[in-house]
Amino acid sequence: MTNVSFQSDLVALARMINLPFQPDSVKWQTASLVTNKSQSFGPEDWGIVVLMKISDKDFKSFMEGAQDTKSASLPAAFALPWLSSMITSEFRLDTSGSYYEFTRSAVSAEAFYRSPLLNGAIFPVSSTELLLYLHTQ
Repeated sequence: MTNVSFQSDLVALARMINLPFQPDSVKWQTASLVTNKSQSFGPEDWGIVVLMKISDKDFKSFMEGAQDTKSASLPAAFALPWLSSMITSEFRLDTSGSYYEFTRSAVSAEAFYRSPLLNGAIFPVSSTELLLYLHTQ
């Protein structure tokens, strides 16, 4: 399920995840979570990363109801080239080199869950942008 580059098709994205509001624009990409055998992901596990721009009103409304989450890391496999400047400025690589940890508070992504993507987090990266990471397993 690895794409060569990002997608911007909102209709296709809406078939994969729940969209609790209408984003102004999206960039997204899927990737396999198969890494090394010491991690708990299986051969069919995959995830999606979505950068969405939303209105100031939707951002404020969403963040008011959002709950902080302890799961605030992004697998290194999702540090995609089109996200590199954001990853560099908003995340730091953990000591294992396997995950990028968000430098601020992440929030629950539950509002976006749609089976089989039932895990993940949202990283508010600006006042009108959310970086969403969802995965199976």
